[in-house]
Amino acid sequence: MGIPLRSVIHTQLSRLVMESHIPKYASTQAINKAVLRYDPETIVQVREGVGFLPFMIQSSDELMRANVEGLRECRIVWGQNVG
Repeated sequence: MGIPLRSVIHTQLSRLVMESHIPKYASTQAINKAVLRYDPETIVQVREGVGFLPFMIQSSDELMRANVEGLRECRIVWGQNVG
């Protein structure tokens, strides 16, 4: 149709929610390893990987700034605040 469309999809993958609360999985590297293990074709769509944010108070300025910064590096940012 010639109209550039964008969307935001909010989803909570239960296994990823659980793992992101376990300290050994709570990092950008570990989350990317998990995502690629569950869904290896993700690398085609999300080459830069998924950013990870540690727990921060919801609706806080700190979380907002971290999301903005994370989205400069990656198209997807996973926050430990979910779940």
